Amino acid sequence: CRAGMIDRRSGMFKESGANFPIPLSLALQLGLIVDIESTGFSLYEAVHMKMYDVPSGKFVHPSSNKRLTLSESCQVELINPLISIVKNTQTNRYIPLVEAVSLGIVDDIRGTYTIVEIGKVMDLKEAKEKGYIVPSHKPLSIEEAVKCGLYRGESGKFVNPSANELQDLGQALNSGLLDPDTAALKDATSGQIKSLQEGIADGTVDPSKGQILDRKTTRSYNIDIALERGLLVNIDKPVTRQTERKTSVELQKSGVSGKGIRECSIDEALRYELLDPSTALVKDPRSGKFISLSEALKHEVVDPSKKGSFEPQIGKVPQQSIRFGDVIVYLAEPLSLDIAVEKGHLILETGKLTDPKSKEELTLKEAVTLGIIDPDSALIKDVQKKKLVKLPEAFRKGMMDGEKGNVLDTETSKLYTLKKAIESGLLTTQKRGIPFIETLQFGLYNSTTGGFNDPFMITSVLDRKHLSLSDALESGLIDPSTTVIKDPVNGNISSLLEAINEDKVDPIAGRLLSDPDEKEIDFVKALERGYILAAEARQAVKEKY
Repeated sequence: CRAGMIDRRSGMFKESGANFPIPLSLALQLGLIVDIESTGFSLYEAVHMKMYDVPSGKFVHPSSNKRLTLSESCQVELINPLISIVKNTQTNRYIPLVEAVSLGIVDDIRGTYTIVEIGKVMDLKEAKEKGYIVPSHKPLSIEEAVKCGLYRGESGKFVNPSANELQDLGQALNSGLLDPDTAALKDATSGQIKSLQEGIADGTVDPSKGQILDRKTTRSYNIDIALERGLLVNIDKPVTRQTERKTSVELQKSGVSGKGIRECSIDEALRYELLDPSTALVKDPRSGKFISLSEALKHEVVDPSKKGSFEPQIGKVPQQSIRFGDVIVYLAEPLSLDIAVEKGHLILETGKLTDPKSKEELTLKEAVTLGIIDPDSALIKDVQKKKLVKLPEAFRKGMMDGEKGNVLDTETSKLYTLKKAIESGLLTTQKRGIPFIETLQFGLYNSTTGGFNDPFMITSVLDRKHLSLSDALESGLIDPSTTVIKDPVNGNISSLLEAINEDKVDPIAGRLLSDPDEKEIDFVKALERGYILAAEARQAVKEKY
């Protein structure tokens, strides 16, 4: 505020060198300001922001000033180990922090990095400076990528650390690994500056070889040498310029003046004709179903005073959703993950989606961000914390790779392709059903009421309806085939459906009956006592006898 970057009255942020202010929410999203309360930094970011104390090897929490080991920092979510990338010098590959700790490369108690093959130990600051701890955010400036050791001079290519792929300059720019607007070419004779893209077009830059031509000497240099010689220079371009484009036709028609991003309420968006209330959709918190914005306003489901931001189109595919506070307004009904796969839009092997309207190829993360895929239509299982995580949170926490859609098993640190994740149940959708035991383990069952909560239904706490076991089975939320019930009296094993038919399980009250000690017990206690078992148990009993 003192530096004049934040306007207290309007709540807008203006980056130094930028041409227009943006809402604080967008500044937070772009990484221009940091929410120290939410934390979840990568290891690279935490060290870079000087949270790491070299003498002690500990991290200082920005909110409490408490000193924590790396292990403790991960436990309190100051550092997110899933988005933290570390180099394994033995294999010359980049791996998640959790794997680096398990291999003894990173000591999460002492806060050190070890080159295992020679036994050299160093602090994490030195490890970052030497390129053993690298950033996971994208895009990177070319200078940053070189400093982090992601450039290979012998081949002229860059390493994408999240995918462990070598990419030439052209591929690195197209994939979003590198930002073309943060570097420029400087003519050694005239001192004139031109953009990197102009240099590629006129032959000064050879993207396949990763070389820059010095027209004064007619010699070509690798990118790292070109940076040293000043042929390639870094430009401190404000991040907010990335969003500066022509305003949309709707904004011009509405008479809203100015460039770039517009912040307005739902009510103002309707008055300016930025939203059509009959075609725009929101999710009804009472049912979890899509309804028109006009219907939502009529039944007071949404607050028309809620503010959101209309952003100019940056890529080839326009934004299909706008967030107004905790409400998302969709310009068209998004596809569920199941439907996207069924109709052939989403290819599970590659994790890429073809937009049905523009036919442009997108990553799954882009499709979710743009509002083409319903973010609530699939859940990732955080096996370690026994939580079900929605797609946006999974991308944010590094449980899902934004490029290929690979999914991380948080318990084993094993990475699965999107197809394998669905087959194994690590990623689940509404059509697949959740194993009965997992509904108990992942907190979907209320032992007091005996009811179940549908995690795919986005409803308010007041509107949330608890389903009986019977309802959950009928709707397909619970998959009964993976669970068997052991009779507390005689030890006989039957399927869940058989146990219901035999009155051993009450599907309405959500209780197990015929317990020898008590009249009935809740399902969590039944699981703890070994009365609810995985379906493999039936086969094991058969084989035993």
